[in-house]
Amino acid sequence: MTFESSKTDPFKEITVVLADDHKVVRQGLRAILEAERGLRVIGEAGSGLEAIRLVERLRPNVLVLDLMIPELNGLEVTRQLKKRLPKIRVVILSMHSHESYVVEALKI
Repeated sequence: MTFESSKTDPFKEITVVLADDHKVVRQGLRAILEAERGLRVIGEAGSGLEAIRLVERLRPNVLVLDLMIPELNGLEVTRQLKKRLPKIRVVILSMHSHESYVVEALKI
């Protein structure tokens, strides 16, 4: 599967920041994403506050974010970033199957 970041420029790279408090999860995600042409992981964060700082500094196209990350949970990180950087795309990962988390994430 190959990803395209822009309809006008199919060769433009999609930049990604990973945010998860488990280093092994970040390493696995990095390996999977970087195996795809057109995706490049440009940073990693281990907490919600670190994720916000990193995204504001690096300005990636996408943030891949753990729902239950320390300091600020994934929903709050997403709320804050969408206010500051409305074009950022956020993928929230979670081991929780409770519907309320999904509904809340879709509202942001």
